[in-house]
Amino acid sequence: MDRLRRCADPRVVMSAFLLAIAGCGAFGGTEDPFTAPAKSRIVIEVNNQGFNQATVWMISSAGERRLGTVNGKSEKLFTIQWPRSDDLRLRARVVGKRGFTTARQLVFPGQNVELRIT
Repeated sequence: MDRLRRCADPRVVMSAFLLAIAGCGAFGGTEDPFTAPAKSRIVIEVNNQGFNQATVWMISSAGERRLGTVNGKSEKLFTIQWPRSDDLRLRARVVGKRGFTTARQLVFPGQNVELRIT
């Protein structure tokens, strides 16, 4: 397995690793017991703005897991079981370019994570 490397070229690495907090009590009220299982998941949206295909992995305390591939100029959603808060890093390898790994971000169940690749 390759060692983690950070690419210094900002044109190759992601342009942003954003956490979009979904429904963090903005509307208040009681929880619907039928939607509770959805809160034990996270959604990772990968927006590949480049032309080349990218393969994406997630890294957490549970280990490393391949999410899948995202074609150039497209988006893909990955829904992951996420029962408790944990650190998350995303790794991407773009065909014909150097790969990169994001910094750690603390992610809570129910949140959405966006990875933008340029």
